[in-house]
Amino acid sequence: MKKILNIVSVASIIIFMILFVLKFFDVLKDINTYDFRSTFVIIFFVTRTFYLQEEVRDKDAEIEDLKSKLKKINKNE
Repeated sequence: MKKILNIVSVASIIIFMILFVLKFFDVLKDINTYDFRSTFVIIFFVTRTFYLQEEVRDKDAEIEDLKSKLKKINKNE
């Protein structure tokens, strides 16, 4: 899930940048509107937010696991 969110967020910001540059060359003038480009920015923000939430959950789980291992080691000493 994290990998998919990361790929979608990176792809959406790359598409936004391509459309932004194409705006100056009047390419795809009919579909390359401000609203259309803004949609990709919103997709980026939403997917990046969910990706970072997943990342924090994974890090929290890893920290809890390491804390429990540390407690076991301290009890054995």
